[in-house]
Amino acid sequence: APNVGKTALTVQTAIEVLLTEKEACLAYFSLEMSEEQIFRRMLLNLSGLNFKSFVFGSQKQQIMDNEGNTAFFTLTEIQEIKTAENTLRNLGERLQIIDQSTCPYIDARTVVNYVETLKQRSKCSRAIVIIDYLQVWPVNINARLLENEADKWRIGEMKKIRDALNDDPVIVISEARKPSGKDETWGGDLSDVMGSARGTYTPDVVMLLSQIKPKPLSLLWKKNNLPAVKTEEDNECIESNNEEKDGLNIKNFLAKHGIAICKIEVPKARDGMQKFSTLLEFHFNRNTFNKVDWQKLGELIKTPNKQKNLFGK
Repeated sequence: APNVGKTALTVQTAIEVLLTEKEACLAYFSLEMSEEQIFRRMLLNLSGLNFKSFVFGSQKQQIMDNEGNTAFFTLTEIQEIKTAENTLRNLGERLQIIDQSTCPYIDARTVVNYVETLKQRSKCSRAIVIIDYLQVWPVNINARLLENEADKWRIGEMKKIRDALNDDPVIVISEARKPSGKDETWGGDLSDVMGSARGTYTPDVVMLLSQIKPKPLSLLWKKNNLPAVKTEEDNECIESNNEEKDGLNIKNFLAKHGIAICKIEVPKARDGMQKFSTLLEFHFNRNTFNKVDWQKLGELIKTPNKQKNLFGK
């Protein structure tokens, strides 16, 4: 669905791969955001700061750092940002972000040529390609397509890239099919993949990312024996018999702390790759995903003022 954290999860995955696999380079094709916006998200992820502190600092008054510069950042925040900058800088040519300003016209052949050149320049044996995202991939003006055929054509372009790059992974972000009628579930199963059935047949792996809805969130909360969340109306810890209402209270409570509980599921995987389903905490003010820690979430209710200590800076 929109705003569920697709780009954030992909950015985090890319950083972790580059820091782990020294022989790999990354070509990140951003068709919507600018190069600067993607770099900023990477820095935010690596710094561990929340967005407000990352941009403005948390000091009420200016301080002077070791280089004589004044800022509203604490010395710790300055160090965290500099460490994140150095981490990206040390990746050198292994990290390349291509946006529309650097590559105004893009097609499958352009991507393949760019990746091959990047591998030669960086002297890397492997490459990771990320395309963000499928629905804004430009359609060939000579391809006379109906509206519902455009995504199928785009998926065909992704297949050309994958086949040309052999074993190098190509990660393509895509929105799910918009729910119809009263069904408000986004990306619930493979039938919601845009361009189905070609959208589900062509990829080697399909990963579905979605936020947990209020009712199942309430059931998970009770399963892990977490205390009831204060209601919006009376500010008391009351647990009702309405799981939908309880789940909405939990969802709103977590959102105040910059957290959304998401599920990532792999319903399709070829060549012996493992299918799985797991829950993640999306810290959207930090642009990071973590495994769900139910104990810490419960401590948020018991000691809400210690939120910063529980979840980092």
